[in-house]
Amino acid sequence: MQVLVPGREQLTHAENEIATHSGLSHPSILPLLESQIVSSSSRGGAGNRRHPSSQNSTSASHISIGIEDEPASESCGTALLVLPALPDGDLAKEVERLRGMPPIVGQRHRGLASHDILDIFMQARAQSVKSAQLVSFPSLPPPNAKLCDALIYLHEVKGLAHLDVKPHNLLIERPAGEGIDRGRGVDGGRGGEASRDKESGACTASALSAPKRPCSYRVFLTDFGSAEPRMACPSTRRDALSLQDQAAAHCTATYRAPELWDVPTGLPLDLAKCDIWAAGCTFFHVMYGCSPFQQAADQPGGSIALAALNCSVPWPKEGR
Repeated sequence: MQVLVPGREQLTHAENEIATHSGLSHPSILPLLESQIVSSSSRGGAGNRRHPSSQNSTSASHISIGIEDEPASESCGTALLVLPALPDGDLAKEVERLRGMPPIVGQRHRGLASHDILDIFMQARAQSVKSAQLVSFPSLPPPNAKLCDALIYLHEVKGLAHLDVKPHNLLIERPAGEGIDRGRGVDGGRGGEASRDKESGACTASALSAPKRPCSYRVFLTDFGSAEPRMACPSTRRDALSLQDQAAAHCTATYRAPELWDVPTGLPLDLAKCDIWAAGCTFFHVMYGCSPFQQAADQPGGSIALAALNCSVPWPKEGR
């Protein structure tokens, strides 16, 4: 993936994102395999900044080279990030794909099964001892944790808040038997070879016969360009407005927590709670096909800020 860096401010932002992402190691966080910043100097030269990842990977070599002392110029540059390729896409596209399929008899629409949704957000009830061998991308860790575990890791271990949790930033790997032409009912089965034991929730032997797919959805949190230290304390109104502007620039509006719409002054702000709010909006999206505040965004004259501040969530429409 390449990201254009048009100026000094964007260069600093790209360096911070790379530094944050490369310092993370969790089964439900997409690893940064390699990164490099290529910037052009005002004198026509080129400055290359390479950041080896802290992740161990079998698919990328990590070469540490010096960072030039020459200051970054205001001209354009490029940040290059090497990430594992997940062809199944993100969770938002998966929800849209399933809901766009013809409904099963007796059901209004298709969507993720209830146990799939719980698996995406929480640790699976049981994991196969062979789970590490059911991965189609050997550079990725075994699937022993889910989104909530990844957030706990960010908040408690790293002292960070992601601040842009949403289905679009959750890359997925489908379970065995869930090809692009397969769908499911809201509470229906998976289909295909992968199945669960109804008592234990563990993968059955038939699921283990597909060595290149996990037996439940795997999710990987990505895009750490908005990540910040977990605790913030804007002591002045100027600091509060700065944090508010930063949230407006980097946090998706329909998943943004109320305290980021109207940042208080002189009070400690735990930004981890903003991630929990966004995770709740993501759960709603997976269940009903959109953020709970999408209706406010779509209505003429609607205000996402007022809807979030008042926690005004409409009852989901029939068929969602």
